[in-house]
Amino acid sequence: EDLVNPNIDELSVLTYVSLLKNATPTIDLVPSDPLKVRIYGPGTETAWVNTPTQFFIDTSGAGFGKLNVEIKDCHGNPVPTELWKKDNETKVQYTPKVPGQHKFHVTYNKNEVPNGDFTVKVLAPTDSTKIKTLRGRFGEGLRQQTHPLCGRCY
Repeated sequence: EDLVNPNIDELSVLTYVSLLKNATPTIDLVPSDPLKVRIYGPGTETAWVNTPTQFFIDTSGAGFGKLNVEIKDCHGNPVPTELWKKDNETKVQYTPKVPGQHKFHVTYNKNEVPNGDFTVKVLAPTDSTKIKTLRGRFGEGLRQQTHPLCGRCY
């Protein structure tokens, strides 16, 4: 801030710079490598409606960077996420509200990461009281119905 002040004279600037010439940076200057980011855990495969689920993102060796996680449900609506970072690992928790394929997009410093675009099948819990058996000429069976929101058969 001092260097942008027009009331600071040239001698003050030279003194300030001479004090910093031997300073060592405290920021990690290693460039980030998004190819070293790894995504894993149960929440990357299957999830259940209204049940919190989680997955992990390991950024060890990827350098300093900003992690971004976006989740959209089968209607394209964003799904809220909570992120907890500890050292080089981030825990991502989300609670899907509707069944269907949810799309995930993970970036590191706005760059694509390996397996950063994936889908997760979100299942609705089954209510066994709503299952009906049919008696017909071929015997007993189950009736197939279509979910009104996503159009998936169950």
